[in-house]
Amino acid sequence: MRYIHTTRTPRNGSLWPYIRDLAAKDMLHADLFYSRATPQAAQDATGVTTHAGRMTPAWLTHEIDRSASYYICGPDSFMRDAIATLKAGGVPESQIRFEFFVPRRMRVLVG
Repeated sequence: MRYIHTTRTPRNGSLWPYIRDLAAKDMLHADLFYSRATPQAAQDATGVTTHAGRMTPAWLTHEIDRSASYYICGPDSFMRDAIATLKAGGVPESQIRFEFFVPRRMRVLVG
């Protein structure tokens, strides 16, 4: 299993202890991207790889597993880019799961 997460800094990761525990048990490999922190890009002994900067479409294209299912959550532009990258990389639409979230102030306007 693969877990990919992008966030601003390591402090923004509420699931980190759980993810690191799963990685240490060799139950998944995690890639953590930090857009506002500058950690050294490295893989630690637990199967967690950190990256400085945002996840790019080029990186995702290189990492695509066409047999995997993808569950995407995040800001609108991030999700649209990730979905487009996966589709362009040959991932069938049936294997891409996502949900767009509407900000609370917009919920009043749309329903």
